Amino acid sequence: MKTLAEACEYADHILEAARQNPSLILNKFNSTAKWKSIHQKLLDLFLEESTKETTDKLLPMTHLLDKLVAKERLNCLIVNLYPGNEGYSLMLKGRNGGNSETLRLPYEESEMLRYIDNEELPPILIDLLEKCQTNLFYSGCVIVEVRDYRRVSASGSGYDAHHVLLKPSTQSIICDVNALTADSNRWTQDDRTELEAKIVLATSEPLCLDPDITVAILANKLHHQKHKLNTVPMKRSVQRFSQMAVNRRRRFAAGSAPPKLRLFNFITRRKNAAKSTSSVNLNIGKSVVDMWKHPEVDLKSPENVDVFKYAKMLEKPSSLPENTQLVVAEHILETEKTPGKVQCAQITIQQRLLDDVYMGELRVDPETTLEPSRSQGCSFTLGSKADAERYAKQFEQLFTDEGRHPVKIRTFLPGQEPHVSVSHGGVVLSNPLSKQESDLKMPLTKPKKSQMRLALSNTSAAAGGALGMGPAISLPSPVTSQRSEYA
Repeated sequence: MKTLAEACEYADHILEAARQNPSLILNKFNSTAKWKSIHQKLLDLFLEESTKETTDKLLPMTHLLDKLVAKERLNCLIVNLYPGNEGYSLMLKGRNGGNSETLRLPYEESEMLRYIDNEELPPILIDLLEKCQTNLFYSGCVIVEVRDYRRVSASGSGYDAHHVLLKPSTQSIICDVNALTADSNRWTQDDRTELEAKIVLATSEPLCLDPDITVAILANKLHHQKHKLNTVPMKRSVQRFSQMAVNRRRRFAAGSAPPKLRLFNFITRRKNAAKSTSSVNLNIGKSVVDMWKHPEVDLKSPENVDVFKYAKMLEKPSSLPENTQLVVAEHILETEKTPGKVQCAQITIQQRLLDDVYMGELRVDPETTLEPSRSQGCSFTLGSKADAERYAKQFEQLFTDEGRHPVKIRTFLPGQEPHVSVSHGGVVLSNPLSKQESDLKMPLTKPKKSQMRLALSNTSAAAGGALGMGPAISLPSPVTSQRSEYA
């Protein structure tokens, strides 16, 4: 019994011998019968072409079906492939030589083209071919002439033509059996099965039942050589450049993009527009002289230079240290939430010279003294100038319970006259302080750390809420009895 290696070697030997001298192997298959099938005619034409000598390197045993159709003038079904979106159509020849063409189908309806590509007879064409005036069947097969108008042949005609032999498939055989046994009263199930067996036997190729493993290896090699460019990945790659894929890309490009891709399309159009515009100035340039061709200039350094004439004196840096905090503004708020008891709060806004960051200092005293020993206070970072102004406004709203209590605000700015304003119910009245009131202003002295204590309960909560660092806690609700007015 042959091993697998010996069977492979023997199969390669048979293929090489058939390639060099096919007549030695295929002569025993040559039939002398008067009627020959189309497969036997192709085999005879192959043996005839193999005996011819050629001067070039091209093999003469190619395009056998085209040569057989031209030699015996066989009837063909014509398939026209038109360029662009014109689609494809079928054409049948009549007895008087005229051609009848069907309606053009779009390339998206590719079922017919898939059957032709697989060399199978489409079942949907059987009724049409049987009603044709000319006979198109040869041993159960149909010859199709594909005229591709998308390509121009070397002969100068307006299309490129090639022939394909469509063999009957299982579906077409079932359709033939159903058509022949349409009168079900005369055909039993056994008769249909016997008829189908005879049709399959008549249309199938010769079957080799030799149990030798060399036969299977030869069949696999021949199948691989025939279909090595007809694999699924190759078809998938070819379909990317088919007319259906081109039409799909055109529809997507012409349609409106989804909202998520509008920015991407805008950027792509800008890039394409930038590439299309030429950045090269094609105008005739003026005659210029290169600067590097100028002769060198001999410059002599001056003997005396007045340095103080060209130098600039820099200002002396400030003597203040970088971590010094300058007072920018001070606000003193007074309100009477309980009859006969005035509550006072002082906000001091300072600016650090190191990084121009605004700092805040808050002191709250139930009386109007604001003494460091009795008042409660805390220091915190505000950030920018806008944050400091926003904090002062928010604290004023918290201190007055959003305008429900009147409040007297005294504002002191460096280098400006003090101002007093009264806020009640969202209405603000401002007037400059009198000299007596300005003399009552507390000195802008920073208390010691030992005297500064963190604000308790409502004081710290009010500061945190105004800064946006936590929930704002309003001050105790006022007594709705009598209210004091401030001029």
